[in-house]
Amino acid sequence: MLGVALAFSVHLINASALDAFSQAARSVGGQPDLELGGVQGQFDETLFARVARLPEVALASPVLEVAPTLSHPRTNAA
Repeated sequence: MLGVALAFSVHLINASALDAFSQAARSVGGQPDLELGGVQGQFDETLFARVARLPEVALASPVLEVAPTLSHPRTNAA
């Protein structure tokens, strides 16, 4: 019985340490806990303001992501 309790406590400690490490890595790496995105390029900016005012939100930063398209002129080689 003692062995089971010891094994469970070791598992619990490892899971807790791994969770704390993952949160620290996300924080340092700049990975957000939550991302809001628009549909088909549209985003209601009032939603961002409402979410940013929530007491559970410590920091909210808007980010604009754009998928660029590249084009090059056609040349006629003679």
